[in-house]
Amino acid sequence: MRDMAGHVASKRASGTRFWTRKIIVIGTVKRGWGSSSRQKDVYTDRIQERTGVTVYPGSLNLDICTELYLRNGMKIRTSLGPYLLYPVTVNGLQAFAVKPPRAKNRPNTLELMSATALREELNLANGDTVTVEILSRYIRPARVGRWRSLMGRLLGRLSRYFAFPPA
Repeated sequence: MRDMAGHVASKRASGTRFWTRKIIVIGTVKRGWGSSSRQKDVYTDRIQERTGVTVYPGSLNLDICTELYLRNGMKIRTSLGPYLLYPVTVNGLQAFAVKPPRAKNRPNTLELMSATALREELNLANGDTVTVEILSRYIRPARVGRWRSLMGRLLGRLSRYFAFPPA
């Protein structure tokens, strides 16, 4: 069930409904390091045990316009460390946004895994645009705004006691 603002109705265990907003992220396909395909023996069995989905060995990397910080993911323990999975929809296909252990990705890179090869399934090449839907409960806001406001308050208090030269 969905309302006009894009909220999705879900049911809690108690039977009451709550609304969850889906965030739409648009990214461009980019070339990855190939580490997910090399580490397939480590994570494929564990992900299949936990989710029931046999993932394709490899991932699709997207370059998104803003930094995206994910939280509250499904933790898959492996010998390399925990993989964090977040259910997403990529151009209508079910997939997982993945945060692998020891990842060297920047916050504006989104790594996706699915049961099929997303690049071939969606006929994608480097530079193509992809739409990803993520539930808002998996997104953590960046803390840059909080830090700046904290520094502004601190400098405001200090300016009472010290004279700062004009900028």
